[in-house]
Amino acid sequence: MTSEVWFFTPERHKTEWKGKSRVIAIGPRAQEVLQQFFTADAEAYLFDPRRAVDEYNADRSARRKTPYYPSHQRHNAKWKAKQPKKLANRYTAHAYAVAVSRAIDRANLARIEAGVELELHIPGWAHLHRCWHGSRREPGSDEETGLVHDRLGCLL
Repeated sequence: MTSEVWFFTPERHKTEWKGKSRVIAIGPRAQEVLQQFFTADAEAYLFDPRRAVDEYNADRSARRKTPYYPSHQRHNAKWKAKQPKKLANRYTAHAYAVAVSRAIDRANLARIEAGVELELHIPGWAHLHRCWHGSRREPGSDEETGLVHDRLGCLL
């Protein structure tokens, strides 16, 4: 871990049309997390959907308990040949929004399974909507309801 801060300037961002620049500071703890995603290609996107799918499939194959029969190989070869859509080399804003939505749903589910009674369940897009339209609270957690708020006071 280094003690210096990295600065990242995205290629595109939502306020570039206004002529504004965006610089993201990446501290030492974030650098540690990001190290696992680095590749030999310095120009490649850090989070590549193709690499993620390949890793997922390799993990599934490694955990497979039944033999991989020749009929499976033929079936999979035909299936792959029919796949018209190729994955992009980067995630879209929509893909990140879906990931945030799913993470919020998992967090709410984990709280419910732990016996924490939630006064309010917030699905992913509702979370973003509430943040954008003024449903703000003090950062931290709301002990009465068990809801957690991010640094902007938006419900998580």
